[in-house]
Amino acid sequence: MRIKKFTADNIKEGKSLVIRELGEEAVILSSRTMLNPATGKEYVEIVAAIDDIKHTKANRIADTPKQESSSQEKTELLGEAIFLKEISEIKNTLAIINSNLKYKYSGSLSPVFSKLYKRLIINEFPENYALEIVGKVSNININVEYSPAINFAKEIIAEKIKILKPLNVITEKTVAMFIGNTGCGKTTSLVKIAVIVKLLTNKNILIVSADTYKIGGAEQLQTMAAIVGIPFKAAYSADELRDIVQKAKTDFDLILIDTIGRNHNSEENIRELSDFYEMAEPNLTYLVVNSTLSNATTRKLIEKYSKFGINGVILSKIDECETIGGIIPVILEADLPIAYITKGQKIPDDIEPADRNKIAELMLNIEE
Repeated sequence: MRIKKFTADNIKEGKSLVIRELGEEAVILSSRTMLNPATGKEYVEIVAAIDDIKHTKANRIADTPKQESSSQEKTELLGEAIFLKEISEIKNTLAIINSNLKYKYSGSLSPVFSKLYKRLIINEFPENYALEIVGKVSNININVEYSPAINFAKEIIAEKIKILKPLNVITEKTVAMFIGNTGCGKTTSLVKIAVIVKLLTNKNILIVSADTYKIGGAEQLQTMAAIVGIPFKAAYSADELRDIVQKAKTDFDLILIDTIGRNHNSEENIRELSDFYEMAEPNLTYLVVNSTLSNATTRKLIEKYSKFGINGVILSKIDECETIGGIIPVILEADLPIAYITKGQKIPDDIEPADRNKIAELMLNIEE
C-alpha cells in the first residue's frame, strides 16, 4: 500500500492531484481544511493511498499458468504474508490519521513550532490558546530553537495569569470564606493558610466552621485548630454564623470560614450556601478548585459559584493531576486571579502563594 499526502487550494483540485499521481483506483483516507499561519489562508490536505501490492498480485496470478501442489502452498504462504503486511500498513495509516486529527495544525508548522504545538495539546491546552501561543513565539523569533521556544511560551503564559496577594500581607481586618465542591480540599487549605498567617504575622485569627453536614466535619476542623493553637467556633445555621462573625470582628483581625462542600449542580445546595454567604458578608471569597477536574467541569463550577463574588482561586491537589494546562485557561477566561496552590496534606508545608512562573511551568510540565 502506497500512501501519499497532497495539499491543494480546494478539494476539487486535491482530487485531481490524487488521480494524476495515484490513478483512478486510489482511495482517499482523510481530508481536512487547514490554516496557513504565515498567510492566514485556508488550504486542503488530503491523505490518499493505492494498493500496489494487490494490483501486482492480481496481474501475476492472471499471467501465471497452473502450478503443482507444492507451488500452490508456497503461493498461499506468500499470500498470507502479504495479507499480514497489508494489515500492518493499515494500522500505520490509521495511526497517521489519528495523529493528524489530534494535532491537526502540526503539518502546517515548522518542526520546532510543530513540536511546541504538540506539547501544548498533550498538556490539554485548548486548540485556539495553543495556536495563539505558537503564533506569539513565532513573532518573537521565527527561527527559534525548541528550548528557547519553550521559555518564550512560558513567559507568554505567565504574563496572562493574575495573582491575588496572600492573606499574610493584607493589613486590614478580613473575613474570608472558603467555598467549593465536596472533597476539593477546603478545610486543609484553610488550616494551612491560617498557620502560615499566624507564623508570619501578629494577627488574631479565628476559624469558623459552617460545615455542619459532613459527619464529623466541624469536629475535625476543631481538632486541627486546637493542634495549631487557633480559636475555633461552629455555626449550625446562617443566623448563628452572622452572630459569630459580627461579635468576632471586634477581637479578631482575620476570620476564616469553612463552608459546606456540596454538589455544584444542585440548585438547592447553592441556595443553602447563599444563605451562609449573605449572613457572613465576607471581604474575600476563595473558590477551592481540585486540579484533577476536567476543563468542562471547572467551567461549570466557576459558573455556578460566580454569584458569590469570587475574589481568588485556590488550586488544590496539584500533586494528583497530570497537567493543569486545561483548567488554567478556563480560570483566565473567567478573569479570576489565583491565590494559592496546594499539594499533599502536610500543614503548613504543602501550600504556597501562587506564582505566575511556577503555574506556567506546571502547565507546560517543565521539570524543576
